[in-house]
Amino acid sequence: MERQGVFVSERVAGFVERRRWWMLGLIMIATAVLAVPFLLASSDEVASDEPGGPAFEARDAIETRFDGGVASFSFIIESRDQNVVTQESLQELQERSRALRDDPELGNALVTRYDEHIGSRLGVITLADRTEAALGAELHQVDEETVQQVASEIVDQVGPIAAGLSVDATRDDELGLWSSSAMVFTVSGDADAVQAHGSASEAAGTQANEAVGRQIQEIYREASSFQTWGIAIDQELTAGEQGEAAGPFIGLTVLAILILVGIAFRSYWVLSATGLGLLLLLIWLNGLANVLGMKEDQILATVVPIAMLAFGIDYAFHAIGRYREERSAGQIPSSAYRMGIGRVGGALALALTTGAAAFLANTSSGIESIVQFGITAAVGLVSAWVILGYAVPLLVMAIDERTHGRTVRGSWVLSLTGSVLAAAFAMVTVLLLVFIAPSAGLLLTAVYAGLFLLLPWLLTNVVGRAEEEPALVTETGDHAFDDHGWLERTTGRLVRFAGVRRWFVLPVVAIVTAFAAFFAVQVPASFDVEDFFDQETDFVVSLSKVDEHIGDQGGETAEIFVEADLDDPASLAAIESFTERVAGLDSSLLARSDDGTIRVERGIVDFVNSVSANGQADIRANPGEFEAVLASAKENGVTANNGDMILSPMEVSQIAAPGENGLTATRLQLHLVGSREQENISATRDLLEPYVDDLEQELVAINGDATATLTGGPVVRQASMDAVARALQTSLPIALVLCFLLAMAFMRSVRYALIATGAILLVVAWLYGFMYVAGYSVNLVTATIGAISIGIGIDFATHFIMRYREELPGAADRSEALYRTGAGTGTALVGSTFTSAAGFIILAFAPMPMFAAFGLLTALMIVFALIASLLVLPGLLMSMTGAANADDA
Repeated sequence: MERQGVFVSERVAGFVERRRWWMLGLIMIATAVLAVPFLLASSDEVASDEPGGPAFEARDAIETRFDGGVASFSFIIESRDQNVVTQESLQELQERSRALRDDPELGNALVTRYDEHIGSRLGVITLADRTEAALGAELHQVDEETVQQVASEIVDQVGPIAAGLSVDATRDDELGLWSSSAMVFTVSGDADAVQAHGSASEAAGTQANEAVGRQIQEIYREASSFQTWGIAIDQELTAGEQGEAAGPFIGLTVLAILILVGIAFRSYWVLSATGLGLLLLLIWLNGLANVLGMKEDQILATVVPIAMLAFGIDYAFHAIGRYREERSAGQIPSSAYRMGIGRVGGALALALTTGAAAFLANTSSGIESIVQFGITAAVGLVSAWVILGYAVPLLVMAIDERTHGRTVRGSWVLSLTGSVLAAAFAMVTVLLLVFIAPSAGLLLTAVYAGLFLLLPWLLTNVVGRAEEEPALVTETGDHAFDDHGWLERTTGRLVRFAGVRRWFVLPVVAIVTAFAAFFAVQVPASFDVEDFFDQETDFVVSLSKVDEHIGDQGGETAEIFVEADLDDPASLAAIESFTERVAGLDSSLLARSDDGTIRVERGIVDFVNSVSANGQADIRANPGEFEAVLASAKENGVTANNGDMILSPMEVSQIAAPGENGLTATRLQLHLVGSREQENISATRDLLEPYVDDLEQELVAINGDATATLTGGPVVRQASMDAVARALQTSLPIALVLCFLLAMAFMRSVRYALIATGAILLVVAWLYGFMYVAGYSVNLVTATIGAISIGIGIDFATHFIMRYREELPGAADRSEALYRTGAGTGTALVGSTFTSAAGFIILAFAPMPMFAAFGLLTALMIVFALIASLLVLPGLLMSMTGAANADDA
């Protein structure tokens, strides 16, 4: 079977070699065709990173049903002298609020807010507004002592939480004055007007709203007595900026990889051809992704292209290395291509199929973003196999033939200079293709091909002189055996040592792996913004300020979405009873009110009480009146007996929304403390869900279609992380089984398939064990590394095992076969590992933690795959194969 596989791959290589210009022409035509969807067919839709379920459906229902048209932006101001309850801070806060209201564009986007003590204000109501209303004069017209006294009396009246003061707020009982280092307030705008104004800044969708939030933030930041942070107002904008900040590091990764390729092969032509191959790979990858209808996604835009660099370089190392090895043995270029690619082609094909299977296993996750990752990565592997595994070596062969070993005077200087320039040019082109301007990247790809391949080729043929290229390398890949290089000899000896001393090496590896596996299964699934964004960004800082100044008085909002027959007083009674039971809970996980009870925003209960208290209707005593009262309140609001507005029509629309089957939707809100820690969210969900289930049962007894569902940002985030963890637990076994079956079918050997699969398990265990020890968690990005580790692990193992089987029949014994395997394929693996890992280590210094983690973990994963191949596989192969003969192979 092995010989048949080599025969088939040699025939394929021969077919490609004989039609070299047709094949290269087809590659360029395919690239031109794929450039069209690459530029024009990208999707505006964003891939979901959520698995779906009741919590997500309830969250979506809240967003669509309670369409009061309000866009809210929350801010924290922090005093520079540790107290915002001063005349200077309150006066500046009021001045900044006036500047916002008077802004000709932002002011028109604000909505009217109501306060039961001071009436209406446009857009924002703060302690400064209340103080000025109580004084009946502007703050600068009154002395400092009076301002502080009146502001403190208001805090006494409404409470420090309602006044927006920090948890560190204190009251001087002797003077009756409050002091607080910070204050929280909210600015409210009309959703449509905010969206329209944000769109004018060339932002769209959520980013348009975030752009407006930043503009409001800048107005308040003009104050000198306090600092201002918008609370999580710009997540998408921050993500985009962090991605752009990581761009140069990704570019440097490409630069380093190409330069190291040039050093490893000591050839300008190999470097420049590989650079072109990587550029074509990115065009194919993105073009095919758009053809397949892949949606916009951060993982798709960044993680997949970076991962394909690793696989592409590995394919290039083995294919070009095997070709150059045959050249060093005296073969002419065409024969070297047929023999070299023919011999390594089977291993490349097996590495392709098993790697693609590992990626496609992710489609079992049910999470759109991860499913897209699996499909696109598999497509990228096929593209890398075609371009880097066949086309680039073919181009190198064609150049060798056409230059006839010619060089120009001072060729080493030109080669060195050209190599650096080609690598730098490729780096810039990659950045344009992936991040900045794809159309410009396409143009530069064509310029690259002309400037660094066609022009040097013409120069060499016109003015070159015939002599052997000084950069001809020996033994960089798989081969017709030759071990003259020190690296080849060293690698061969290491591999032979690992095989001969297997009874020492394998137990040590087993012990290390056992510890790693123990830790690997304990890696937590979590989502913390610091895993994705630089901790110095305003977005992350603002969340730290929330923890510091709101603490257990506030936190991230969780909601109970209720659909019930609110015309029936029993439903209202059940909801009110639920809020009372939750308010009485003894838990530090939920924010508390000034009276020490759990803070529950009761919405519909307070609405009914307000309507009844002000004589508009007694809904509890008159079943059937609720819908009419609600409809009136949505038109006119809820007013007090003296005519003051208690709830505006817009606020009423956020409380209740009539639906079908006699059900009205409403929502109750709580606030989770410390929700950046996933274990806190999980504990809170476990605490609340029994109460929510009891509420639903009570409401269903009244109307069989009623529902009550716990949802909100922290709840759906926890559900997403649980789904990611489940996806990893599901996709990894599927990938392992698929890789085993494919390896067994291709190699016609259960034992060799078991050895290859064992190498994968080692890499995965070591990687996730390291993640646990180093404090990493499983999230959408690190979960993808599991699939990549399987792909890299099987790729390395496949090349090593198939080379061993190739060498075994002609070797004196198994240790010699291992030596030859190490000196050949082992050296190629070392070169591929060194090149890829060194490049990805650069990415580990990117400011965006997501990219930094991906860079470091990918580099380590590649190193682990090399260790498994060079130190573990030799012992396993010697243990599971008999004396060297053809039958064993």
